[in-house]
Amino acid sequence: MFLKKKYSVIEFGTSKVSIAVGKSAGKNADIMGIGICEYAGFRDNEWVAPQDLEESIYLAKKDAEFKSGKKIYNIYVMIPGEFTRSFFSHLYTKPINMDGCIVQSDIDKMIDEGTHDLPWPDDYEIIHTAPVLYLLDGMSWRRSPEGSYAKDLECFVSYTAADRVFMENMTAVLDNVGIGVSGFVAAPKATGELIFRESEKKTVIIIDSGYFSTDILIYENGGIIIHENVSLGGYHIASDIMVKLGLDRDRAEFVKKSCSIGMDNIGVNKVIVDEDGTRISFPTGDTQEIIEARVDEIVSILVELIGKTGMSLNNRTALFVTGGGIGNIKGIREYIARTTNITTKVFSPSRPIVSTPMQTGVCAGLEYVISTKGLVNSKSYNENNDYDFKLA
Repeated sequence: MFLKKKYSVIEFGTSKVSIAVGKSAGKNADIMGIGICEYAGFRDNEWVAPQDLEESIYLAKKDAEFKSGKKIYNIYVMIPGEFTRSFFSHLYTKPINMDGCIVQSDIDKMIDEGTHDLPWPDDYEIIHTAPVLYLLDGMSWRRSPEGSYAKDLECFVSYTAADRVFMENMTAVLDNVGIGVSGFVAAPKATGELIFRESEKKTVIIIDSGYFSTDILIYENGGIIIHENVSLGGYHIASDIMVKLGLDRDRAEFVKKSCSIGMDNIGVNKVIVDEDGTRISFPTGDTQEIIEARVDEIVSILVELIGKTGMSLNNRTALFVTGGGIGNIKGIREYIARTTNITTKVFSPSRPIVSTPMQTGVCAGLEYVISTKGLVNSKSYNENNDYDFKLA
């Protein structure tokens, strides 16, 4: 009997380490189990408590093994958006054949040459490259143009690079825990691909919020058009509530999750009971204003990014909010839709059925690894117009 290969993926969120184990189920992933361990996370490209990182990974691994019934020896590593950079380039070439027939070497040469002048930092290395749109003599072409004819070939290409130091350090850390690294996947790339595939929209705009930071990206046809990681997340909202209401962090988090935004709550107090049975009374209007102010900051950055692309928004565009930073706030979808005038949804993975926005990243990583049959860092071309480059 043929046994399907099992894959494991680890995601480093800003407050949780998550490990997912799964296998192929047609074009999708059969997620067998997800292990989670809360930890101090990272801020400003630094681990908050590096001495606890190995133990956190080990505990998430044991949890994933227990839930999936499978031992984990090798794993694919999701690189957080804070450690990645994406660039979108417009490239030109002329087919090598005199008759204008485009061959694969024309495409490869154009895309390879496009990597030479990209402005990423010296310690960053390319890990994903995706042609988003071709132009053949000015006519748009979304699939591979190999075998077609044109005098001029153009391509809009998305390149994603990752911090080499992060990859080297993570390889060493996982080795100490007894886990080998099978490959690296940029978290914004995998998240964009999953939401794009499940949304059936031409262009998706994504707000993926964590505890300390938020990834804002625009994704289309296999590639990141623009991406920015900003130091705003659930922590900043809870911190504001702590200062304003004089609460400790846990109770501030509880208040944040209990408050609805986008409503007329002026002068209204709400009483809730926390997990310890303590009654907490807070002014809903003031709390709502605190949350909305932080959400408005994120939305303003999003609007600025959209402006940089020059894109026009229409019914083929949708905005998705995911992640645990703001994705679970009551009224977030309606508030952002009204603020941006863009169709907005809160995204949770369709597999497993009980998943939440907090699990989007690790589920997206597993879906991506399985869809590429694990070949995430070998130089290859696939049906999704996606090139992945082997790490040096």
